[in-house]
Amino acid sequence: MTRERLIHLSWAVASLLVMAVAVGPGINNFVVTMMGDAITVDYPWLLESGRAVIALGGLPGTDIFSWTHGEEPWVQYQWLFEVGLAGIVEIIGVDWLIRLFMLLVVAIYLLIPLFGGVPRRVSYVLTVTVGSIALIIVSINMSIRPGLITTLFLLIQYVTLAKMRRGELFYGGFAVVGVMYLLWGNIHMGVILGILSLALMLAGDFLEKYRFRSFDPADPDIEGQPLAPRLYLALIGLAFAASLLNPYGLHIYERIIDVSSQASHTANIDELQPLNMQWIQGQLLLLLVGGFMVVLTFSRRALAAQEILHIVLFTAMAMFAGRLALWPALFFVLILPKALHHVWTDMKSRHPSLRPLLGVAEEFRTLFTGLVVLFAVVMTLVIPHSLARQEMGLCEELLPGLEEIAGLRRPEDRMFNDPTSGSCLLLVDPQAKLFIDPRFDFYGGDFLAETASVMRLEGDWRAVLDRRGVDSVMMRRAWPAAAALDRSAEFEKLFDDGIVAFYRRKQEY
Repeated sequence: MTRERLIHLSWAVASLLVMAVAVGPGINNFVVTMMGDAITVDYPWLLESGRAVIALGGLPGTDIFSWTHGEEPWVQYQWLFEVGLAGIVEIIGVDWLIRLFMLLVVAIYLLIPLFGGVPRRVSYVLTVTVGSIALIIVSINMSIRPGLITTLFLLIQYVTLAKMRRGELFYGGFAVVGVMYLLWGNIHMGVILGILSLALMLAGDFLEKYRFRSFDPADPDIEGQPLAPRLYLALIGLAFAASLLNPYGLHIYERIIDVSSQASHTANIDELQPLNMQWIQGQLLLLLVGGFMVVLTFSRRALAAQEILHIVLFTAMAMFAGRLALWPALFFVLILPKALHHVWTDMKSRHPSLRPLLGVAEEFRTLFTGLVVLFAVVMTLVIPHSLARQEMGLCEELLPGLEEIAGLRRPEDRMFNDPTSGSCLLLVDPQAKLFIDPRFDFYGGDFLAETASVMRLEGDWRAVLDRRGVDSVMMRRAWPAAAALDRSAEFEKLFDDGIVAFYRRKQEY
């Protein structure tokens, strides 16, 4: 065996080991986590909302789930996702829904970047490694919710604009943006993030096009040229206009502003709290930030201005709200391998002795990428049950008790419930009328605070039940209110399995 061939094989083995160390834990951790966490407490009301739209042949004008807000208008701004969810569950069932969901997420963060989301000239080892780290990060809050589609559309938009900068698309890029925002405006309020991303691209390319900041990549062919501001303005105008083709028109943006300003209700939502840096997801995000900082220290400018803006802004958003970690993880996958590729190329140009070493494993790209795809498909579609049992998230342990409560509940009951048990009840009793469910933006901060005061036994909680005319209570045992109701002379306990309990007010009260 020649020395050159030995070097090739050695780097091939090293590349395979790097990918195995990254891909194995990345995909395995994600699959195991999603078998229990893909279904959240939002899933029941999202599913039933979609079924209601299909049954009605249109959007309900008022709330369909609660007896406390039944007469109030409900802006069903993500109706298209809900209808799609209901249709998919009807056709393939929840088991295959979870499997396809996992495959889609792995495709977003790993497979699509590997097969063109990141330019093909970038080392597949870099792309796969960062993508696998991202899969562990997003396990913190990835689930079957509309935010998944926002992640997919942010990916499509970023890749489309990159192709336009390289001259590979023009009118096709406008077509992609128009169709995407038409769908996006009916799926998720994250449509505003898409327009924000376009604005960051506009600002970054403006800085470079007019020499306010120079971009000097070591491999300029994969970057293309900054686009003209007028082209970005046309894209933003098209995106905004297309997103208005929804049942609520401009009101969708008024709703986004209203929800974003409701600090009183976000304070009561765990996933909207700052990212906990003691968790492995937070530490891995800091690892990627560290890689970003290392790249910025090199003399040759390896990051475009718009890429820096995306990393900085979306990472800052995740630091303030852990739920948003999905999106900086995505941009790290799309940007960091490309920046490291420029550093790698620069090293080879400055140190000719490294040329026989760096990058020779690309000869085995087809083989190794095929192994990655095979592993991803097998782990997400074929054998997830061998790693972990599929569960219905937080609803799993509640379901046996909720089935019993569904038989005890009367249609006319004015039932108080905590948000989790209320939403989960819809899985076994879709006709139930609830006090509250996890649509916190709909109920508003004041109502949420009032509900929390009852569950936590804060203030005059009994007065809240009396003022609302509550005649029954469904409560998870974890809440202090359950123990208080056990001792109350006003309520009779009809069911208690140690996880959830059901009480009815005695007639004399």
